[in-house]
Amino acid sequence: MRRTYWAVTFGLLTFPVFAATPGSAGQPTALELDLADARFVIRTVPGDGEIGIDGSAAKLPFKVKRTAREAGGGVSKETIHCSGTKSRRKGADGTNDGWTYELDTIQVTIPQDRLLDLDLVVHQGQSDIDLGGLTLSAVRIELLSGDHELTFSSPVRRDIDQVQVRASRGEFNLRGLASIRAREFLFRGSAGSWELEFDGNWREEPDSVVSFEASMGDLVVRLPSHLKLLGDSSS
Repeated sequence: MRRTYWAVTFGLLTFPVFAATPGSAGQPTALELDLADARFVIRTVPGDGEIGIDGSAAKLPFKVKRTAREAGGGVSKETIHCSGTKSRRKGADGTNDGWTYELDTIQVTIPQDRLLDLDLVVHQGQSDIDLGGLTLSAVRIELLSGDHELTFSSPVRRDIDQVQVRASRGEFNLRGLASIRAREFLFRGSAGSWELEFDGNWREEPDSVVSFEASMGDLVVRLPSHLKLLGDSSS
């Protein structure tokens, strides 16, 4: 029987996770995506090509900076910074009161066949992210200051040891989390609202560990009914 271990703590929520299978041959590319000041739509695509940035729908200028280097030990590192331009609109009375911000949409595509050690940061904006089908050796995600949707609509292509997600100052909906196929899930949150849904395809190994540390916010966790839970919580 599969067991998932939890420790719920508004302060600290902890549960256990599964084992890893051999992945693709060769070293992963350490990919850092730093995205800000736009609505980012992130999708995966077949193949092993380059990371795509499509700002054709953007009404205002946006910036993209790419760097690539060898990090030693045969590992390459690729860093992409992309930031949009916020536009401000006056209130209905034409005064400077009630400014609202409009965000341009920028699409990012990540190839599924490249083995990646992924660091993804989205801040001062919004995101609609689906990382289903990627080949990952590790994944760390930060979602900051905005409304963010993160989904794994299909399983990643190899099991990984740990996934880390940090989220603060916004509304965060995370779905398909079982399809990350991680041995351990670590979530940290503050000043926000989180909804975590552990649907998807669980790993072959029976046990998982999930930890959640949070303060000043609301947390909803949804689990499949067939899981056996061993939990611990504190506040």
